[in-house]
Amino acid sequence: MNPDYRHRFCKTCLHQKNDNEKGLLCRITHDVPAFLSQCGTYHEDKFLKDKYELSEVAKCQHYHQAGKGQRFINGLIDWAFSFLFFIITVNLFDIVIPVVDQSQVLMGLKYALGILSIILYYSIMESLTGRTFGKMITRTKVVNEDGRRPPFKSIILRSLYRILPIDCLSFLYWKYDGGHDRWTKTRVVLA
Repeated sequence: MNPDYRHRFCKTCLHQKNDNEKGLLCRITHDVPAFLSQCGTYHEDKFLKDKYELSEVAKCQHYHQAGKGQRFINGLIDWAFSFLFFIITVNLFDIVIPVVDQSQVLMGLKYALGILSIILYYSIMESLTGRTFGKMITRTKVVNEDGRRPPFKSIILRSLYRILPIDCLSFLYWKYDGGHDRWTKTRVVLA
């Protein structure tokens, strides 16, 4: 049996341990894996299996993640579109309720609706297609950690995090992703 194949089983076994000199060992045999077709002491650990599978997917996707340049262009394009939606929403509000009739409360409501339009732009686009206009142009899409379409809850949270000023700064700290990616366990990959 291929040693890499054995290693895959041992990485998800409850009885595995790591040795600094020998590497992955079995806690029962105190030796490196040497089984031929099956391990008689294998006991799957669900947490270790999930962790191993996610790390393997992440390794594959790391090479296909969108770079900072693409993310920057996505951001600029999407900022322009979301700002356009904001302006349209604010102007529609002014048409419905003339500026002379607007109190402080109505002015606050107008800008709150503008911000809601930005959140809806990202949420609707990413939940339906996995892409915003910026991602369509740069040929990227949003996925969750295992490479599938993120759940709607993650998309909404991504959209909410984007309106926080600190989210833009998060790209300075992390190599490929921003805060809205990390906090929702999503990533932007080449499509």
